Amino acid sequence: MAENLNYKVSGSKCYELNPYDCDKYGRLYNLEAATKACPSGWHLPSNAEWEALRATGIDEETAGKYFKVKGGNGIGDYFSQIDKYGFWWSSNDSGNNYAYYMDTDYNFDDAYWHDYNNEYSYSVRCVQDTNPQMTNNPFAFACEQKNTRIKEWQKDTFTDTRDGKVYKTVKYKTVKPGGLVWLAENLNYEAEGSKCYNDSTAYCDKYGKLYDWYMAMRACPEGWHLPSDEEWDVLIAAGGGVETAGKYLKAVSGWNWNSYKEKSGNGNDKYGFSALPGGYFYINVGFVDVGEIGYWWSSTESSSRSTFIMDINYETDYAIYRYSSKNSFHSVRCVQDNGELK
Repeated sequence: MAENLNYKVSGSKCYELNPYDCDKYGRLYNLEAATKACPSGWHLPSNAEWEALRATGIDEETAGKYFKVKGGNGIGDYFSQIDKYGFWWSSNDSGNNYAYYMDTDYNFDDAYWHDYNNEYSYSVRCVQDTNPQMTNNPFAFACEQKNTRIKEWQKDTFTDTRDGKVYKTVKYKTVKPGGLVWLAENLNYEAEGSKCYNDSTAYCDKYGKLYDWYMAMRACPEGWHLPSDEEWDVLIAAGGGVETAGKYLKAVSGWNWNSYKEKSGNGNDKYGFSALPGGYFYINVGFVDVGEIGYWWSSTESSSRSTFIMDINYETDYAIYRYSSKNSFHSVRCVQDNGELK
């Protein structure tokens, strides 16, 4: 559907209870209402269907620009953010009364996943149950790309001759031609200006150092480099796509317990990447979120002041892109120059 749904069911409402806003923006539905609202032959889209749509907008950072519409969200009888944010339900439950939704806002061109209480009220777009015209179009291509899987992976080690530190490495070969050799640990090289979390070497020993983007671009040893968005994409696709890659890339220990969802934040480290949540550092804020969130720099810039980072956190199995100021401090993984990205 190219419009927000405007079908009245129990559990739906107009923004500020104003019928005009329903006519313009469609109705807002809690998750239970949203799962029943689409007409016969149509359904509430899954995360995978949202991913296929978002992929046609190139990636998370640009999809909002190409698909953006206006919308709002209601929380009980409290309404907020109309004309600024659009939130659309997914049919996927993230557990413990939480569910996923797609978020696009007026500040940026991105389209990102979140999960929150399923009693909140968001907009609905419906997807047709069957569509023979899906063959050989961008949606089908996007789904095919998400089916890329790692065929085999090989563990090894690498010694950084600058300081003698030995790092675990992992080489991935995918079903499709290609593959990359990654450090399987966060970089812990003493670049000028780099930081240990809370200025404690114990955190550096476990999580590696934190770097601003300018340091990160120079921190990898000779023969290695900071990965681009394209190289991250190969790894994420090989891990089953953004919905599952976090689970497969996270280490089996070192992630905090999520008390809100009563589940461990650890992954299963299926491919030996062993991602650990080193937290991050913001000037005027300080050190934040060690044990809960890992952000890793990309070499791909989004503007003169910001660039993209890979975000994996303890709350979900996702691995997604975000923007970050180049002056903030995040973790680094390096990729070997002579990899096989094709």
